[in-house]
Amino acid sequence: MAPTLAGRETWILIHVEVQGQSEPGFDKRMYVYNYRLFDRYQVDVVSLAVLADSSPGFQAGEYRRGRWGCEVRFRFPTVKLLELGRDWAMLEAVDNPFALVVMAHLMAQENREGAKRLDAKLQLIRLMYRRGYSKDQVLTLFRVIDWLLHTPPELEPVFQQALSTTIEDKKMAYITGIERLGLERGMQQGMQQGHAAGHAAGHAAGNAAR
Repeated sequence: MAPTLAGRETWILIHVEVQGQSEPGFDKRMYVYNYRLFDRYQVDVVSLAVLADSSPGFQAGEYRRGRWGCEVRFRFPTVKLLELGRDWAMLEAVDNPFALVVMAHLMAQENREGAKRLDAKLQLIRLMYRRGYSKDQVLTLFRVIDWLLHTPPELEPVFQQALSTTIEDKKMAYITGIERLGLERGMQQGMQQGHAAGHAAGHAAGNAAR
């Protein structure tokens, strides 16, 4: 609920859809969600879409249908992340933390190979620190970047070493929290690998005993 310019309070529902792939019926689905929300709550509904797909030809923003003079037209704002990526210098220069998230997403789409993702992740971490974000912002962004630019477990030691070198070179603040997150992630991966290895060894021992 927010006050209007006239000083009255009004309810507004904001419906945000993050679309990760092209979908022929996406505009219609946005319309259906919008009118169902309105039908349920009887307040203004603002629908917004983030197009996070990798298809340059996929666009959205309008649904229309009509017959015999009766027409429905539904329009909603969209942002296409691929189009934002055309101005990479702008993304690097802007202070908005979401710009780093957009960059991480686009880098993940472009780089599927582990070593390239590792380089991209380190590049974004360095940029993150140069922007002087708060401790909470840094730790949150690190989690998002690490999740989007996931690298194979075998590259974890390389990542930790490169991160330590960056820490020493830049004398970065808040790095203890990031190191802890990285170590926790490495421990979890190690436990998963150990569990899988133990499971396989147990099967082998069981088969040998038969």
